[in-house]
Amino acid sequence: MLTLAQVFFHGLAAITILGCVRFKLGYHVWDMSFEMRQKSLLLTWVAEIFLTWCLMLAKLSMCFFYIRLLGGGQRRAHELLLYLLMAAIAIWGVSFTVTIILQCRPVKAIYIINYPGEVCVNRQGGAIAHAGLDIISDLLIYCLPIRKMWALQIPRRQKALVVGIFVLGALYASGPLCPTAAAG
Repeated sequence: MLTLAQVFFHGLAAITILGCVRFKLGYHVWDMSFEMRQKSLLLTWVAEIFLTWCLMLAKLSMCFFYIRLLGGGQRRAHELLLYLLMAAIAIWGVSFTVTIILQCRPVKAIYIINYPGEVCVNRQGGAIAHAGLDIISDLLIYCLPIRKMWALQIPRRQKALVVGIFVLGALYASGPLCPTAAAG
């Protein structure tokens, strides 16, 4: 599953590079021709879909890893929690993919500026909902193994270090220290 997430990541990277080099993605609107803006909108739309699937598949992969990692006495409870989280992540990914694809009616209105008769949903609200639910699922994924790591049969100082390293990794991956988190 992580390999499939990597395929979507490489697709996202290729779209981003192509958009920046060829179609002025990231430039100010007034520095682009009308045609260039429409092509940038199309690339951004496709990139949103690739990003959603990349995130969803990477999170599902982490959950599968946790199912193997979090074995032991309370294995059933952890597995049930993980399967519920995986279902929520899959629903999140698929529903936002459908929302991204169908955010305007007709679909062409997403990337064709001033399309006649276009009806679009609030894109800013959708982006905020996408990011908010993404952050919540990240926090749940990061917090799940901490309790299990704390139950390890090692000295307390080592437990604190293991949990601390995990928390630093979570902060790095979702915080201001990560260049990709700041860009997204």
